[in-house]
Amino acid sequence: MIINFLTQGNNTGIKPSVLNIPFFVFIFIVSILTGCGSDDKLPGGANPGDEDPLSSGTPLFLVQRVVDSVDGVLVEDDLQDPTRFVGNGRLFKLAQANPNAQGEVLSDRVMSGVYDVRDLDISHDGRYVLFSMRAPQIEDAEDEDQPTWNLWEYDNVEDTLEMVITSNPENGHDIMARYLPGGSC
Repeated sequence: MIINFLTQGNNTGIKPSVLNIPFFVFIFIVSILTGCGSDDKLPGGANPGDEDPLSSGTPLFLVQRVVDSVDGVLVEDDLQDPTRFVGNGRLFKLAQANPNAQGEVLSDRVMSGVYDVRDLDISHDGRYVLFSMRAPQIEDAEDEDQPTWNLWEYDNVEDTLEMVITSNPENGHDIMARYLPGGSC
């Protein structure tokens, strides 16, 4: 037994570390090769990606935005102003994680023109998508008459989009909302 060999010494006159190097190299190589797998469902198999949820029809949600630049230099976000309106943000849904997948701009269902979307969050079961959306500033309007960020929720099963806070939605900025583990936001 190797443990006895290492603890009790040996009779060959060869150091235990010299005898064990090939053994440890062998164990290392075997452990790496067993982790590779040859199942058809794994990468490198005959049917890779069959069990990947993103390649089998699970939709992918993202905020699509045109990046602003001035004279070829990107305009950075002002992190000190979280309510800032950037514009040209859209909630986009791809049918699956595939460059050729069909897509739809969900936020166009309720707003048109230049508006902004941010703070995307998806529920733990993938059914609901929560995000903040805002219309642009209105020229010559008072501060209390300006649009604010509002929370919206998309139901992936029912294919519906609705405002989360409907009582006096222009009463403040609703940003950075997240789903809790219980499913509420």
